[in-house]
Amino acid sequence: MIANERHHRRTDSGAGRRGISPRMAAGVCLAFLLVSARADACSLPVFRYALERWPADPYHVFVYHRGALGDRDRTLVEGVRRLAEESPFANLTLKTVDLEAAPDPLAAKDAPPRRMESLPWMIVLYPGVPGRVPEVWSGPLTPENVEAALDSPARREIVRRIQAGESAVWILLECGDAARDDRAARILGETLEKMEKELAIPEQDAEALGIISDGGPEMKIAFSMLRLSRSDPRERFLIETLLGSEPDLAELEGPMAFPVFGRGRLLYALVGDGISAENVAEACFFLTGPCLCEVKSQHPGIEILIAFDWDGFLRGEASSDHPVRIPGMAQFDAGTGAFRRPRQAARAGSPVYRGLAWGLGGIFVLVAAGALLLARRGKG
Repeated sequence: MIANERHHRRTDSGAGRRGISPRMAAGVCLAFLLVSARADACSLPVFRYALERWPADPYHVFVYHRGALGDRDRTLVEGVRRLAEESPFANLTLKTVDLEAAPDPLAAKDAPPRRMESLPWMIVLYPGVPGRVPEVWSGPLTPENVEAALDSPARREIVRRIQAGESAVWILLECGDAARDDRAARILGETLEKMEKELAIPEQDAEALGIISDGGPEMKIAFSMLRLSRSDPRERFLIETLLGSEPDLAELEGPMAFPVFGRGRLLYALVGDGISAENVAEACFFLTGPCLCEVKSQHPGIEILIAFDWDGFLRGEASSDHPVRIPGMAQFDAGTGAFRRPRQAARAGSPVYRGLAWGLGGIFVLVAAGALLLARRGKG
């Protein structure tokens, strides 16, 4: 699932190149034969076909609790559920599991993690069949954790650049060694600039032109790099997603480069010395070439979790200018753990207004009467 065996990732080291394993090579050959046999392949480049026709696969969010949820937790859960069903349409599914109740078959299959420091507890799994896919992240159900999972500055920037028509945004996940990170950034930046000049959009046939949405961006060859520090606390969920997207990445050292295209789809990772001009160019050729196979599952990659209405964007109705807000959490006070009750101004004709008016009027009458009485006593 995550380690798509048709990927072309390379990791080079001082001992030589560690290429594709025999099993992966077999997958690459099979995919090539499948797509080569298609006579009706689309002439749209891969990056644009993915944007137009490949919905983002959903991540699976599970919330484990015992007994009824409190006001805050219930609002959090319902807010996440609404994002899965309403704009901006986060690519996720949500299931709550009450450990106090008898679990249903699905809950039994998706048993809770062995360690849960507190309840409610949230886990996020990669797209795929629940119970058979790796875990991205787990932790207490808090507004901060939910917001970190759904949204971050880097993901909003990726959406913004794809909206602007970029073919792919390359995330450079730094390793912390400034020399190695800067070298990888230089190679990646120079190669992407060269590819922009040398590559061209394939000639489009009538079928391809009919797929392009009226509200979508101009189709062009454009790449950019987004450097991401592993110590950025705002991007902790995205970083975990990247490192877990293939089974061995978290064990490897060095900077990593991930091309992101379509609706937030990761192609594969280039690691360490594998961030070479040759490997970067190979990925760019693939992304800008004609989409030989329209079936997403026949292509390498996996989407990242993004809350954005891609269909609305292609219709010209969506924007990524603002951070994602969890529905219902605007009035939550993280300091007190309670919801703030909005103050309502008194209006003319309302009971509050009438009571206030009568009270002030009564005070005025009493003051006036007292002043008059004192004045008469003074004359006497």
